[in-house]
Amino acid sequence: HGLSARPGNAEFDRYREQEAGWLEETIAAEGDRRRIVFLHIPPGTSTWHGDLHIRETLLPVLEKTSVGLMLSGHTHTYSLHKAGELAPFPILVNDNRSCVSVTVDGDTITAVISGNTGKSHTFRFPE
Repeated sequence: HGLSARPGNAEFDRYREQEAGWLEETIAAEGDRRRIVFLHIPPGTSTWHGDLHIRETLLPVLEKTSVGLMLSGHTHTYSLHKAGELAPFPILVNDNRSCVSVTVDGDTITAVISGNTGKSHTFRFPE
C-alpha cells in the first residue's frame, strides 16, 4: 500500500499527514504487537515547525500501539529520552558519528551505540 497523490518535494506537512494515515492503517492491519519505530526527526526535541507537526500527526498514532523503542537521528547529537519524557516510549537519538546496533531477545531490546572514540554504550529496554 503506497501513498496516493503524493505531495511535491517540499510539501512536508501534507506528506506527514498522509504518512500518519498510512501508519494508522498499517498498525490496525497488523494488530497490536510491540514495535521498534524508526523516525528520522525525533518528536518533541525542539520548537521547530516540523517537530511540532510530527507531534500532532505521527505521535498520536504511535501512542495507540505498543512501541518498545523509537530510533531517530536528525539532530546529529546523541540523546536518550526515557519513556514518559517526550512520549510514552523511550526515544534514542543517535549522532552523526556513531552507529547503533539493535538486538531483540524476547521482550528485551538491546541497543549498542559505538562511534569513532572506540567506546560503546549499551542500553536495554525496558529499562
